[in-house]
Amino acid sequence: MIFFCFAVQDRLPIVNDFYQFLQNFGLDIWYDRRNIFFGDHRYQTNIQKGAANPQVRYAIVFYSQRFPQGNICLEEYRILEERYSAGELHIFPVFLRDIPNTVPEAFALCKQLVYKKLVSPEDFYRVALHILAKITSDRIQNMPIRGIQDALLCFRNKQPLLYLLLREYDNIEKDRYAMRVTGLFNIFSVATFNRRTDYMSFKTMNYIYHQVCVIGLQEEKRELQIMENIVFHTLGSIL
Repeated sequence: MIFFCFAVQDRLPIVNDFYQFLQNFGLDIWYDRRNIFFGDHRYQTNIQKGAANPQVRYAIVFYSQRFPQGNICLEEYRILEERYSAGELHIFPVFLRDIPNTVPEAFALCKQLVYKKLVSPEDFYRVALHILAKITSDRIQNMPIRGIQDALLCFRNKQPLLYLLLREYDNIEKDRYAMRVTGLFNIFSVATFNRRTDYMSFKTMNYIYHQVCVIGLQEEKRELQIMENIVFHTLGSIL
């Protein structure tokens, strides 16, 4: 689960719109307007079920000039930073609008970590891909398949169609970007045929395929990394 930490003044439009955009990838996100209901204790719910929730393994900290003057976001950030130091979660620092030359010492971690900038909806796809690259890479760390050669070895004498598709994908020229995306999409489709798959994998594979092969959009080659990670995770799950 991903937790959204932000100053309430930054909610509209950019934080709220970015949350809506991430729904295209099927990500499980703790967002107060989705997870807090009429009659809930706002502070306790946001902290106990949000920032301090062990199921929250990632957090996006939306830093702006308003953040240090925030209210509940300061307590959320304190908890997130403690959990980060304990190795319990990963923080994605996102600077809204301008990236300051310096930040208050209390928020120095936001500039010490690799960060991104979010100014307008034009940045949404790029930032989302970086988030997905980290999450999908983490998912395959303990899987038996973490690369194309692992997949070929594991399926050499199993499921001939999957092996054939994997071999064909490995032989596609590296600069044939859309063809490689299509190859990964086909592998995923065959691997999940008549099998249950997680919502994030399904939504992400379909969205990226549509963006690259239908619309013609691509960004920094992250699409291939994400799709490969999802394919390797899926194949490892069915061995």
